[in-house]
Amino acid sequence: MTSTVAPVRDTLARDTARRAITPVVIQRVEGIPTERAVTCVLDTADDAQLNGIMQDSLDGPTQMTTRIVTDIAFSEPAQVCFRRGPLWRWLGRRAGI
Repeated sequence: MTSTVAPVRDTLARDTARRAITPVVIQRVEGIPTERAVTCVLDTADDAQLNGIMQDSLDGPTQMTTRIVTDIAFSEPAQVCFRRGPLWRWLGRRAGI
């Protein structure tokens, strides 16, 4: 018997983090569509960063949220993700990347 608790918890965590970081991304990450930027930040954040964002999400974005999101956004994995638009992903799949 498989449990669905972990995926639900992961979804809840991502949704909570998404609500907390979206205003920061809108303010700090320019030139990238907001949805893509938020997804890239979430996809490249580590567990400690996500936990910090979620703990900070109760009161809305704070300086800690801003610092964490900025650190993630300027990381190499996030920068690579930002450059990968839908066309790049489609071409990558076609090329087996």
